[in-house]
Amino acid sequence: MTSEATRKQLPFAAEYAKSGRAACKGCQNLIAQGSLRMSVRKPSRFFDGLQDNWFHFNCFWKKLKKGDINEASIRGMDLLKWDDQETIREKINENQNAPDEAPSTGYKVEYSRSNRGKCAQCSKTIGQDVVKIGIKSKWYHVDCFPEKITSTEQLSHFDSLEESDRKMLSDKFNEKSSTKRKEDLPADDIVEPKKSRKQIKQENDLKKSLKKQADDIWNIRKTLQDSLSKAQMQQLLLENDFDLPKFGGESKLLDIISDCIMFGRPKKCTVCKDGEIVYSASSKTYICTGHLSAFTKCTFSNPNPPRVPFVIDSLLEVGNMKKLRTNKVRDRIYNDVAAKEEVIQPKSFSYLGVGAKASVQLYSGVKSGHAVSQGKQVHIMKNGAVVDPDCEIRDKVHVYHDEGGFWQCTLGHADSATNKNSYYKLQLLERDTSRKFYLFRSWGRVGTNIGGSKTESYGCDLEGAKQTFEEYVLKVRA
Repeated sequence: MTSEATRKQLPFAAEYAKSGRAACKGCQNLIAQGSLRMSVRKPSRFFDGLQDNWFHFNCFWKKLKKGDINEASIRGMDLLKWDDQETIREKINENQNAPDEAPSTGYKVEYSRSNRGKCAQCSKTIGQDVVKIGIKSKWYHVDCFPEKITSTEQLSHFDSLEESDRKMLSDKFNEKSSTKRKEDLPADDIVEPKKSRKQIKQENDLKKSLKKQADDIWNIRKTLQDSLSKAQMQQLLLENDFDLPKFGGESKLLDIISDCIMFGRPKKCTVCKDGEIVYSASSKTYICTGHLSAFTKCTFSNPNPPRVPFVIDSLLEVGNMKKLRTNKVRDRIYNDVAAKEEVIQPKSFSYLGVGAKASVQLYSGVKSGHAVSQGKQVHIMKNGAVVDPDCEIRDKVHVYHDEGGFWQCTLGHADSATNKNSYYKLQLLERDTSRKFYLFRSWGRVGTNIGGSKTESYGCDLEGAKQTFEEYVLKVRA
């Protein structure tokens, strides 16, 4: 089984495109809204967390290496329509059973074009028209070649040799083992253990139950989407004493309400007392959105938490809402096979995101923005405060202050469960020579070069700059 921390860092994701603005990382063309797309999730260069790099469905599988994916490694798999889930499972099966690619050894074979070349091993001349084997810029007699060759398939240009020379090399290098081990047999020759009738029936019954569950959820979702506005969806949650989600927009509202209508509204968290219990597409269980303290997220998780019926009486007359039945609570059914899989750490798509070395690059000195500074930074203090060195107008401004003090703050967020160690810095700046104001923001991961910064001008609107400053503080602390 995979740990909860690993579950939150799933390397892939699948969903329906929320807009038509994202470009495929494979072919660079736009991904149509509503189409099934796949994501490679890599550490972002711009913020402390994983970034989705989206691909057209078909483009994704073309670039995936063999054995680099399984169902447990895909966030959002069970939120898709059943037919699309099955399509992904078929693609996973094709990927895992694809023929092995012959490793590129760099070995090459050809006839010597002259008698001037010398063997890199014995230093003797390689005669003209004699078969020679090379690696990089060195050439060898066949008998002098120092590397182990187990098959002529490792030799480039082997097929261009004459038949007699091909036979000579085949006799010399190809293994002649009469005993085949199981791992040497072709996939078609490996006999898998036979499943009992009981096992087959259990698997078929589970598959039928999962299909019905997915179909029912999507029928509910379509009814909600066709019948209610975003404001009405928010009204339903508030009437059921459910806190509105801070992120995700209409799609998130549809996810939560569909789940509540299908299975029941999860009761408030009994651990932190104030968090909402929601289904997590990454953790593939129900988790709490609350906090145990100002610095610690709630650790509650349960595949089927206690529930109560979800009430939709106030909107029953709207659209097709009468079709929905909410008077029962039931348990969510899970795919036991996928739950037993380990999350794969893929080698594919290494060119995306921040590489492993870059993501842990440390540096000395004070760091407040997104670029790693080389050498020493000059910090200029004005009126008792230092303007962040990453602010592009730092020489022309100072930190604004009033009777309450300087308008600046640095917020931090560390979470071992999600491997986060983020900072967020705000400074309200005033121009040295006039009453013009700016809001400087910087953010990222502590101790790395991941992050960014931005300076926004507010002209003479001091109150507007103050209001935005306070809004950002509340938003980041939420």
